[in-house]
Amino acid sequence: MNVLFVHGTGVREIEYADTLRQIQAKLPYQKVLPCLWGDAVGARLHLGGLSIPEYEEQAPGAKPSVERIEAARWDLLYQDPLFELRLLEQRQGERENLPASSYQPGERAVEQARVLCIPPAFGERLRELGLEERWPESYRSVVEDSVFAELLTQANLDPLDTTRPIARALVAALLGPVTPAVTGGTREELVKMLVEPLGGQPAGVVEWGLGLLTRWAERNRRVLYDQHAYKAADTLYYQARGQKIRDHIRKRICDAGDEVVVLCHSLGGIAVVDLLIEKPMPQVRQLITVGSQAGFLYEMGALVSLPYPAPLPESFPPWRNIYDTADFLSYRAEGAFPGRVGDFRVDNRQPFPQAHTAYWDNPEVIAEIGRRLR
Repeated sequence: MNVLFVHGTGVREIEYADTLRQIQAKLPYQKVLPCLWGDAVGARLHLGGLSIPEYEEQAPGAKPSVERIEAARWDLLYQDPLFELRLLEQRQGERENLPASSYQPGERAVEQARVLCIPPAFGERLRELGLEERWPESYRSVVEDSVFAELLTQANLDPLDTTRPIARALVAALLGPVTPAVTGGTREELVKMLVEPLGGQPAGVVEWGLGLLTRWAERNRRVLYDQHAYKAADTLYYQARGQKIRDHIRKRICDAGDEVVVLCHSLGGIAVVDLLIEKPMPQVRQLITVGSQAGFLYEMGALVSLPYPAPLPESFPPWRNIYDTADFLSYRAEGAFPGRVGDFRVDNRQPFPQAHTAYWDNPEVIAEIGRRLR
């Protein structure tokens, strides 16, 4: 019995070849045949990216603009408001010869933040934005964090060097979770209002951390699309023009012999489920979906071939569905199709998105596939 491997969204020749080799190595006693549909009938930019803002201007390796560097700074700050302050571990100021009762520069920066009295204009702006109630909690989340005091005290830099990073940390903690988001102009207005009460910072001070920010900013829109967004494009294309993909897979199944096990990953599983619902294919003796979403789409009424609550046709083959709860693109199917599919939960011990492609290195997955092939 031959195994036909159908890949998921965003996969093209090089990535598919690597995955296929890995599966073939793990199933040495089975003939694993390819079904590479991505290059032939998957999504593509027919106009070379004309619909994507700045795509043509952002050639790989192009230096990011000041605006993009600033956007990168806030991207990191929203994820971790203490991001800039953590960079202080790379900078150390000299301890001053002061009486024991006096604050060292780093300690003074901590104290100024902890006794911060916000100006009336800042409070009024928070009320206008509907953020007044959020401020106390977000403020405490920064200044009461033990890491906050530890970083500033150990670095021992003058408050003039740390005022804006502290102000940005406070504003990032305030605005990061807020929906809808405010504009960058409003964000900078709030930062500026906090500078003076935190100790002030003269104009023209060179800010540190620009090297890291520049590298982060180099992930421009073109790079992000090429690395990630086109994966979603296959999914969108399938929902609109999926018949071409299904026809391609159907032909590969017919070419694979009289007895075939179809092994699918991600979107490939959706396509094969739709295909087997559309028309019986008796040569398919078993369907195995891995990290797939067919059950989820059916429950939402979004499965192309089968409107909810219609049942699977009697001709549908035995079906095993393998999923990992850490893989946010994998779903159960047993509840959606009771008695017609069996779920098998695994743990790839990876966070998302790595969890979505780690199945083929998981002995549990390979063992379960092997049991289905007996």
